Amino acid sequence: MFANLLAGWLGRQSHPGLRPLTDAIQRVKWAGTASIVERVSIREMLPDSHHYITYDGSLTQPPCHETVTWILLNKPVYITKQQIFGAKTLFRMLKKGPLLHEAPN
Repeated sequence: MFANLLAGWLGRQSHPGLRPLTDAIQRVKWAGTASIVERVSIREMLPDSHHYITYDGSLTQPPCHETVTWILLNKPVYITKQQIFGAKTLFRMLKKGPLLHEAPN
């Protein structure tokens, strides 16, 4: 599992490996729309290999299967305020905003 990457540190420039995902988030505006991400590389999203650790663990919700590899970063991955805002806006809309109101019933 690749968790909490977008909870990275705020910076003036984002980590270049995040750009395909943050750009795709910006393109999703309405229910039923999608944004194709041409190329995503988990390796490019992570800092150099000596700056993170992994451990085997479990899911955080029942049934809590022990099938997860957690990745903990020892070095920050930077993201801009605009990129954080874009992700928050999308997730908020998924819960209660225009994405739900525009969906067919």
